[in-house]
Amino acid sequence: MVIKMTYQTNNNRKRAIACGVGFLIFYLLLDFFWDNMWVLSFLSLLIFGMAFLVFAIIGLIMKDKYLWPIIASVALTISGVEVAKSETIKNPVILNAALEDDLSVIYLRLRENKTFEVHLETMFSKEVFTGEYNLQGEKLIFLDKHYNNDFIPDTLIIGKDKIYFQFDSTGKPLSNFAAYFTIIQNRLKNGL
Repeated sequence: MVIKMTYQTNNNRKRAIACGVGFLIFYLLLDFFWDNMWVLSFLSLLIFGMAFLVFAIIGLIMKDKYLWPIIASVALTISGVEVAKSETIKNPVILNAALEDDLSVIYLRLRENKTFEVHLETMFSKEVFTGEYNLQGEKLIFLDKHYNNDFIPDTLIIGKDKIYFQFDSTGKPLSNFAAYFTIIQNRLKNGL
């Protein structure tokens, strides 16, 4: 009876480890899997997560003390990644803007340490561009690659409530559809 219980405990522990590792792989690489597998990536994450939870609960019911470090490792890894992705440890955002069209949205964030983030989100993908920028009066100049094509130029003009990137032949900013970012938050020191 003891041998059978130990065998079941060891098998349950191995299954919990396998499901925990599978869950962490899909969790950590979700963007990659989402681009390649789309909905299947989320379903895989869900299946591995639920299986890990089931095997962890069974192990706890069986009083498997060796399962605690496995559960703690998975929980600490997820917590660490979420804290690293959160805004709590990042440099403060001084400008936040969005450009929405019919099929996608582009978010622009400028940080206090002269870095930017451009988040391009469509129904099927997410892409993030990061780099450095420079401000010269009302001009925002990207020093690094900020978009996957030339739709958004390297130099933008920051207005009171919009960031313009398309202009007419006289140089006047256009306020047509998808020709500007709408400013959501502006804490620039120059008060533009």
